[in-house]
Amino acid sequence: MSLNSKSKASCIRKNKTIDIPYKDFELVMEQPVDFEALKVNGFEVEQFFEDQGWSKYFEMLNGPVYPILVKDFWPRCDIIEQVDADREFANKIAENPENNKNKSRKDLGLRDFKETKIRSGVSGSEIILTQSNIAQMLKLPNRGVFKTFTPATGKKSAYVKKNAQECYINEEATPTNKVSDMKETQTICMYCCTILRVLCTPFIAA
Repeated sequence: MSLNSKSKASCIRKNKTIDIPYKDFELVMEQPVDFEALKVNGFEVEQFFEDQGWSKYFEMLNGPVYPILVKDFWPRCDIIEQVDADREFANKIAENPENNKNKSRKDLGLRDFKETKIRSGVSGSEIILTQSNIAQMLKLPNRGVFKTFTPATGKKSAYVKKNAQECYINEEATPTNKVSDMKETQTICMYCCTILRVLCTPFIAA
């Protein structure tokens, strides 16, 4: 996310909120994902991510990283949740209950609050991260669907047939949850999730 040097915003200085010595702050770099190399090795997984709209994320993942800015950002961050915004609002009202009653956050000189924010300062500029601006940066819709199933209702799900076609060698079979019945790519993914407890796309090429 680039800094706008022409915004005319005031230069800010933000103190550290996390006591981490700079030299001890280890930054883990994400590894570039080479879908072509994966394809050559027999793993055509790029379409899985394209179908979910993650192409922009991988473009960024394979782009430049600025370790100094990252190390400057996180030790100075504050996480502002709804409970924090409510407390801030209540405290402002309490300063002068008679005059501040029925006033909005804007009326009281407080920032608008719509979602959880991570606020920090980098090179004299304030940086705010939210789910909305991350979605905008990745060119993804800021919405989604989350479904849960019990073992009983899961068998009746409309997704069962689709899952079988995607994951099992016998695409017409009833899902068994047995690794031996799954396709090679899904077998490797299951190994990563259950044994290594991590799913890292570059690992698939190993």
